[in-house]
Amino acid sequence: MKLAIHPLRLAVAAATLATAIAQQEIGYVEEFALAPDRAEALRQLIPGTEEYYYYHSLHYQNTGQAKELAGVLSQWEKRFDKSGLRQQITRRQILIDYAGNPKKSLEALRRELGVNFNHQQEGKARARQYPSVLDPKEITWQRFLDE
Repeated sequence: MKLAIHPLRLAVAAATLATAIAQQEIGYVEEFALAPDRAEALRQLIPGTEEYYYYHSLHYQNTGQAKELAGVLSQWEKRFDKSGLRQQITRRQILIDYAGNPKKSLEALRRELGVNFNHQQEGKARARQYPSVLDPKEITWQRFLDE
């Protein structure tokens, strides 16, 4: 009986140790976020990779460097045509630009997300068929008793 429990305890201990080690590792996300000089942190990335474009774009957005951001996004689109990370950065920029030009940002979001507001207003359509106000003569007690 003790032999059956021993492997189970060993597996639980190994899983706990692996989880503890994984939690102590600092990934690039934390290195980038906590770096006193993010330009230095960006030099660690391999040019041409999706992570390179993503973190450079994020840095340019955070520092307000629109010209550099446009250049990186252009290169990124050529290399990775259908990138979810690039789409995330593009939508983030639309929201950042909202304060300066809300109409343009909302139109870009509608176009990007495929939102349409061309449906018929159901309330007005129903109002033509059914009254929205009852005739007081039709709802008296006498009328109810007569029926």
